[in-house]
Amino acid sequence: MNRVAGKVALITGGGRGAGGAHARLLTAEGASAVLADVLDADGEALAVELGHAARFVHLDMTQESDWANALRLTLAEFGHLDLLVNNAGIANGSPIGDFPRVLRQKTVEINLTGSFLGMKTVSSVLASQGHSSIINVSSVEGRRGSSRYWRPSAAGRFRVPTCRSSCSLPPVPTSTTDRGSRSRSCRGN
Repeated sequence: MNRVAGKVALITGGGRGAGGAHARLLTAEGASAVLADVLDADGEALAVELGHAARFVHLDMTQESDWANALRLTLAEFGHLDLLVNNAGIANGSPIGDFPRVLRQKTVEINLTGSFLGMKTVSSVLASQGHSSIINVSSVEGRRGSSRYWRPSAAGRFRVPTCRSSCSLPPVPTSTTDRGSRSRSCRGN
């Protein structure tokens, strides 16, 4: 099929789960993929499975130096970047009275700040090409909520579309996909 032949994607949370599925689909369609994850063993194993079209890089979403390193590796290995898939995130839920503030902060740092740092890091590279995209994967829980549980993961990921709209540069199309929902797309602002 090769619908994305020659394209290069940087996929966060790319070691397994939905991120791994994104990597498998994109490489099956002809793209190259850089799998970025904190789960080193999973990411390395999937990169080996996918072969020459994939590389793994350790990425802690909250660390700007990790983002810079992931972009450097992507450009060194494949020469360009066409797509950022901000897929990584954590989910936590418990009654609000039992939910520790430190866990809420960690969730927001990964799910919201991490997505922002990714867009910030790759935006100039993507904008200079004029044929690139950012896909932010978020949670349908941010829209639906729960009467029993506090879900800062959903709240953080729900804010990603707002961050996307205010952070993208005009030539970079972005979209937000809620797992379990439909995709919304936006070109530039």
